[in-house]
Amino acid sequence: MQTPYFVFDKKRLIENYNYFNESCKKNFEKYKIAYSIKTNSFNAVLNELAKQKTGFEAASILELKQSIKYNKKGFKVFNGPAKTEEELKIAIKNHILINVDSKSEIDKIIRLMKGKLLNIGIRVIYDIQDSKFGFEEKRINDIINYCEKNNLHVVCIQFHQGTQINLKNFEEGIKKFAKTLDFLKRNFEFIDLGGGFPDKFKLGTLGLRLEDYFVIIKNNLEKFKATIILEPGRAIVCDVFELITKVIAIKENFGIKHAVLDAGTNFLPRMSCAFYKFEAQGDKKENNKEEYILTGPLLFANDSFGKFHGFLKDGDLIRVKNVGAYCYNLSWEISYKKPKIISKL
Repeated sequence: MQTPYFVFDKKRLIENYNYFNESCKKNFEKYKIAYSIKTNSFNAVLNELAKQKTGFEAASILELKQSIKYNKKGFKVFNGPAKTEEELKIAIKNHILINVDSKSEIDKIIRLMKGKLLNIGIRVIYDIQDSKFGFEEKRINDIINYCEKNNLHVVCIQFHQGTQINLKNFEEGIKKFAKTLDFLKRNFEFIDLGGGFPDKFKLGTLGLRLEDYFVIIKNNLEKFKATIILEPGRAIVCDVFELITKVIAIKENFGIKHAVLDAGTNFLPRMSCAFYKFEAQGDKKENNKEEYILTGPLLFANDSFGKFHGFLKDGDLIRVKNVGAYCYNLSWEISYKKPKIISKL
């Protein structure tokens, strides 16, 4: 098989989803899972998740159409700071929950609805002065009142903390959010906490379980009696894709060894926020282990993405274990075509 290529593991995808779903059942009386399409939109991934009756979270017209294609009648959420009128029309027509992100977006929806009632959500942010997302906490009451005066019923409040954050910061954010809900004194049908939960590799590094995060949600938000919406991506797909790449050259400069692979940051982007795990499939020598900086074939000085300890030679295969989140979607074709995907037997 010509390298580099992705390997898709359907069995692991189903196992990961079932684990996430069972963890939700243990902790939440009412919940909805809306898989984040942007994390990995490979058609087989979406098709298998749809069979598990998951919902979908979309952030663009392409993702809206994918969510409708794979789960027309299922639960769906539409997020993002730049929703176009065309996208809003699709979301409204298909009864997709829109989490509004700006007053100008609200005004677009008001014009489209022409006085008709629509249930919507609203996103709140804290202490991020240059954020392009949502509304700062002190404006939430006024924005909700503005919506209600224009026949937009706010049934959901969304708070997304970010990705791969540690338990302490997660708990601090949830407690701050709970205080906001106490202050608002409103009954929301949904509380949307977004995604970004650490993947199993990050959890292992932290010595934590996914349920540790869910217990914090339960302890702080259960009293509000709302349906919890979770929008997982990497927690479900982080390890359902592997990348197989080949060592093209071994070189040493200034006492530092480099292993140059046929896949670089074009297929292993830093934006994925993954802590890549590498395993050599060639020589298994235990003696004389050496350190290599792993680099790609691109003509950029920053085309490097990790280190490997062992023994490598030209032609050895490297298996990158955890490339399910964002790597396929963010792969860019500069000098080299996007890798093919094969299914694990």
